[in-house]
Amino acid sequence: MTAQAGRTTRQYFAARMERNQLSLRQATQAIGMTRRMITYYKSRARPIPKTV
Repeated sequence: MTAQAGRTTRQYFAARMERNQLSLRQATQAIGMTRRMITYYKSRARPIPKTV
């Protein structure tokens, strides 16, 4: 699910990675972002933008 402001939640993001059996490396290639940013999103260190 997404949060009220239309943002993807950390739990949803992590669940999508798990459901699609994506490693961090595979997620970076699929989304086109760095491994560091994916880690930030999963750990809640940064909010997940709508574009992701």
